[in-house]
Amino acid sequence: MSRARTVHAGSVHIPLDRTLVRSYSRREVVRRIQRVVRSVRFEYLEAEVAFRILGPATSYYTADPCLAETLEHDWDGLAIGGIQSYRTSARRFDLCFEDSWSGLFVARHLDTFNRHDDLILVHLDDHTDMMPTLLRTSDNGLTDASTDQHFRPANSSDWEVSIRTGCVGIGSFITPLYYSEHRVHVRHLNHFSKSTYRLYNVTQLSCAYPLIPDTRFAGIRKRNNAWEKSAGTYLGGTDADAVLKDIPDGRIIVHIDLDYFINDFNGNPGTACALPDPQKLTRARRLMDHFFAAMQPIASRVERWIVATSPGFCSAFHWRWLLTEIEDRIDLLASMADT
Repeated sequence: MSRARTVHAGSVHIPLDRTLVRSYSRREVVRRIQRVVRSVRFEYLEAEVAFRILGPATSYYTADPCLAETLEHDWDGLAIGGIQSYRTSARRFDLCFEDSWSGLFVARHLDTFNRHDDLILVHLDDHTDMMPTLLRTSDNGLTDASTDQHFRPANSSDWEVSIRTGCVGIGSFITPLYYSEHRVHVRHLNHFSKSTYRLYNVTQLSCAYPLIPDTRFAGIRKRNNAWEKSAGTYLGGTDADAVLKDIPDGRIIVHIDLDYFINDFNGNPGTACALPDPQKLTRARRLMDHFFAAMQPIASRVERWIVATSPGFCSAFHWRWLLTEIEDRIDLLASMADT
């Protein structure tokens, strides 16, 4: 694992609209800020009529009663406090607990791309992970709203800063990739039963909030038109064969969030979870079999695999089994591609 950089989240004050603040109660101001920052800690600076970002909130860890014990037994006694920064690389895949680090792993590959290379991100996840970020957008590019440091989508050091500040999180790490110098094509295998397998154009979107008038945050929008403004494409669905059909030219990275296979808690403390559950393992194995079979025609094009365990979503109880099954299938797919 790489050495952590020192990051001072919250040093930058983000101004609020004074007129609106006067018209709201303190509780309402806090609620509206929370709606913008979502799962990020912040401090409301009432006297300055501003707020500052303090880093990721990880209360969803408490959803999993198996987490601490599993870390103790299977992860060399790693403490709960070490979850947020944990990441490592194996022979065939990169591994992180918090899914936001998947963006950093992708950035390492973007940095090696030629000018005209497209990124194909095969995305297995129970969530889209394409929400707005807390990165400022302007004509000069992206900056971290907590530190004012420039953010470059192909620079892994910039990712490390913005993940630690919370300006890029588990639900938004794909979004900054669409601000790179490369077209990005996400092919999302999910559990959205109403998926139509429609190919969407993805455009950049500066997100504005009335309460925060001086700041525009980097987001994206899926559209059926405006192809002349395209930053890439998105196609999602439940069937692996349909999602992976007609993959465009480009360099392929596969991202797997374990909550695609088993999502016990979905980040919600208090969710009931009966462990062990043979039905969950049977379903997960079936999903793996289908996906890896669909991957065979393009296996030789895959440059890297990334896996995130998602604490508070997929129970740590399942991690070792899922990781072993995935690694075995990646190895088998690689050996087939080499023959």
